[in-house]
Amino acid sequence: MKKLIHLTVFLTFLISSLSAQNYFFEEGQTGFTLSGLYAFTINQGVFSSAYGLSSAYTVNGKLTFGLALSILQPNAASVKGLTPHASYIILKKTSDRGILNIGLSGAYSFQFYEDIRMNVSTIGPILYYQFELDQKIKLSIGGTYSFGENRVTQSAKNLKNFVFPEGNIDDVSEVFYKINQNSYGFSANLLLNKFYIEPSVSISSKENKTNSLYGVSIGYVF
Repeated sequence: MKKLIHLTVFLTFLISSLSAQNYFFEEGQTGFTLSGLYAFTINQGVFSSAYGLSSAYTVNGKLTFGLALSILQPNAASVKGLTPHASYIILKKTSDRGILNIGLSGAYSFQFYEDIRMNVSTIGPILYYQFELDQKIKLSIGGTYSFGENRVTQSAKNLKNFVFPEGNIDDVSEVFYKINQNSYGFSANLLLNKFYIEPSVSISSKENKTNSLYGVSIGYVF
């Protein structure tokens, strides 16, 4: 059970880090992005890493929707996931110094690990400010706050040391439980013409313990 809870915490981190890329598009601009992601965390001495591929389409510099594929590797096991995600910039305010972006992002992920099914949902505000360093170089700095929920379903017959209040274990086909996990994160996106690199960190506190996830995305704007 401890290992499973560790997985759900990491998954909530990972999904919440998939913020859409509309904050580095100009208003009225439409484009397609393709990026690779790597992230890792150490939780109670357990090292976990993940890598994935994400594609997204942005309309008018405000609405972005996309799809991400990811593989999480806790020890020798692997968790495979599919994550649709979307984001909308509510306010895109331009000034002499740059562009302020305020919006909302959300994602719903389908994760599979052995006989366990995990569905992760996150939603929260995003705030980024973009600086134009040069005609073809732009730097976006900001962060997100995510409200996350993780629903886990597992075959009861494969659970060990699980005490059922009534009946025989053979009468129970599935066990379901829910974990809530909120987190906040920061990132810096450096856009060099059409290539970009974005390091990020996500932080969450639960039961007086702080967990952190570190990641980096490298992508291209078509």
